[in-house]
Parts: sequence; structure tokens; C-alpha cells
Amino acid sequence: MTVIDRTGGRRIFLLLPFKHEGKWIRSIYLRPMAWDHALKWQDGDYASAMDLLFDIVEQSAEVVRQIRYPDVDRVMNQFFEMLPPDIRDQIAAGQIPQKVVPLQHDPEESTAPDPELEPELPFDEPYDPYRMPTKEEIEADMKAHPVPPELQQPFPPKQSDSQGSGLGFEVN
Repeated sequence: MTVIDRTGGRRIFLLLPFKHEGKWIRSIYLRPMAWDHALKWQDGDYASAMDLLFDIVEQSAEVVRQIRYPDVDRVMNQFFEMLPPDIRDQIAAGQIPQKVVPLQHDPEESTAPDPELEPELPFDEPYDPYRMPTKEEIEADMKAHPVPPELQQPFPPKQSDSQGSGLGFEVN
């Protein structure tokens, strides 16, 4: 039997209770899934779905590992029912988010740009993207770059033998 309490937690009463450290374990309690759990999952704080289960369950991981079948299936079914659909789908697809560790660079390493790699500006004035070129600059550019040869079209326009209607479409 499974009991869902008002907070959203679930108590699964075991069909096969067992003793752990001299104490009978008759039920497993799953705390309600919180947004914090979902955020930790997305951030890759859990290495597996079992780590997420161990974080939600009230008992220790050692106790959970001693559950016997068919109780294991019952606990896992309740666990998966509690999960948000996107996390459930990721687990079913075997996609567990990995923790992104930022790369650490050596503080002694210089981050200043190499002056040899910096492009040289042809003018002493600062770059202004809205400045219009002068007539002399346009003429110098046209002399430096002559008119390109006529481009070949990959598919020349189809020539028709008919005179056409003059309306922009052909009628046969």
C-alpha cells in the first residue's frame, strides 16, 4: 500500500519488511520532489537517478539498497511518478546532465593580446562605422578594383520560340 500525504510525500509500505541494525523497516518514505531537486538535476549535481532517489528518500542509502523485490519495483514506480516529466524522459533516454566545470587558466599566463596579431588600421583616425567615404576614396577603390567579369549564370533563362502574350506568362 502507498499513502500520499498532504505535502506530496509518499510512504510505501513494504510487502517484505526487513531488519536493519536491529530495527524493523516496514516502509520507505519519499519526500516530495522540490524545485531544488530539479535544479540540482539540471546542474549535474546527481551522477545518476539513484543519487536523486537517495536524496529524496527519508532513510539512508544503505537501507534503500536492502529493499527486496517486489518492493523495489513498487518504490521505483512511486519515485518515477513523482519526477517532473522532463527529468523522467531524460532518465528513460539515459541522458543524465553532467556538471560543467569551468576551465581554470594559469594566473601567471598573460591575457594581454599579442601586438603582432593586432590588425593595423590604415588611418590614424578612429574607426567610425557611420562615416561615408569621400569621393577620392571611392575613386581610388574603383581604380584598385576594376569591374569584375560578367558572371556565368548556372541556369541560363529559358528562351521560348513563341512571341509571347506580353502579359508575363506564356500560353501554349
